[in-house]
Amino acid sequence: MTKIIYPPDPPKIPDNWMRRYCELKKFLDRYGRFPSVKDAQKSMLMWVCTQRVKKRQDRLTSAQLSLLNKLSFDWDPHKTRWLEQYTNLKKFISDVGRFPARAPKQPARPNEKRLAEWCIQQRRYYKQGKLSSERQASLTAIKFNWQQHDFLWEEYYTMLTLFKKEKRCWPKSNDMYKDGYLGRWCVSQRRTYKHGTLSQSRIRLLDKLGFDWSPHDTRWEHFYSRYLSFIRAYNRPPARFDVFQGNALGAWCSNQRQARNKGLLSAKNRQLLDAIGFDWGKTKRDWQTNWDSMYLALKEYMSTYHSMPKKGHLLSHWCQRQRQAKKTCKLTQDRIKALDDIGFSWSNYSSWQQNFELLRDYIQQYQHMPDQRVSYKEVRLGAWAQMQRMLAKKNKLSADQLGCLKSCGFVLDPLAEAFQHSVDQLRRFIHQKKKWPASSSSDPNEKKLGKFCERQRQAYKKGKLSKDRIALLDEIGFKW
Repeated sequence: MTKIIYPPDPPKIPDNWMRRYCELKKFLDRYGRFPSVKDAQKSMLMWVCTQRVKKRQDRLTSAQLSLLNKLSFDWDPHKTRWLEQYTNLKKFISDVGRFPARAPKQPARPNEKRLAEWCIQQRRYYKQGKLSSERQASLTAIKFNWQQHDFLWEEYYTMLTLFKKEKRCWPKSNDMYKDGYLGRWCVSQRRTYKHGTLSQSRIRLLDKLGFDWSPHDTRWEHFYSRYLSFIRAYNRPPARFDVFQGNALGAWCSNQRQARNKGLLSAKNRQLLDAIGFDWGKTKRDWQTNWDSMYLALKEYMSTYHSMPKKGHLLSHWCQRQRQAKKTCKLTQDRIKALDDIGFSWSNYSSWQQNFELLRDYIQQYQHMPDQRVSYKEVRLGAWAQMQRMLAKKNKLSADQLGCLKSCGFVLDPLAEAFQHSVDQLRRFIHQKKKWPASSSSDPNEKKLGKFCERQRQAYKKGKLSKDRIALLDEIGFKW
């Protein structure tokens, strides 16, 4: 009698695997996609990645493969994303008639910047030999431009055109524009032009914009013309700290002397300065050291305006030097008495009050605090405001001065105020949405708050969060 041999029963699928499978199915039904690194459920993402690894190692049963294929399981997400971007690129070219750019001449299309970055990445992989022949063929079929240098040059040229039209000036060496290092690019063009390696076609394009090939010479000519205007206006050269029409002419003069002594001043610039009798010596002229002439000028000013010179005025620096000389016991009693006779103010409070009034006018006019580099009515108001914050932090401001600053809405601690503003926004969000913000949200406001929460948790974990900030977050029930 022949013995019948039955095939072995197929291996049973583990319950834990089936539970994970059902969770993945629910996720797909709800979101219509597979989990990614942006999702909070990291365990599901790890399980999905594990299934891909097991398939490559032939460790999945036929039943498991069948179940996953029913979900149209994405076995190669990198290839899927590449094909998705490739399809988006083809559609963009078909609709617009050009390749995407980071700074297009026309208004940017949706996702154009992301597509432009993807194209740059493909060129980089192609140059490094990391792009498969299949992908190369697909991109070549749509006439893809593999010359990244030429493509980037045209893109930066477009950026420069937009920058010049918008700012009406040329970018500085460290300026960024539309996420591009436009300042560095301009420096590179000037360097290649100087070495004679810039093509004539590109030179013509830049000349068409009126490109400044030598910003150093342009700046020098600007200060030289202001120097001449200063002499015509005051019939004397500028002193060390003189500022004229927003230009620190005194410092510029010192720089010219230093450049000449070091042999860095061009013969052309030296001839121009010699032609107007520029003082190259290190000794100070009579108009700088003649104390009596400056005293008479101050006396005439005070009899006319009945006040001390405002900060930024030519006499203001001289007055400050007299205060410093008295403080260090370098001012003679005769000069102290002469200054007292005309009602000289030895305190800086009057100067402080003038700057405060300028700050109040600035805030009323622009509705915000001045940036640290802002000059207003020939006074470096931003630097002065920053100095007040430092003095307040060291408790060196009087109660009256603090009261004046607070009355005009002065922000003594911008970082603390920004933190308080973010906490208030977080409190309102939780009250309205009844949930905590997610950094992966498509809503920009929620995403911003989610990133804020992540930064606070990281700072707390590293012990870099102050007790005051921890207390503020604990008040709203912050989840650490």
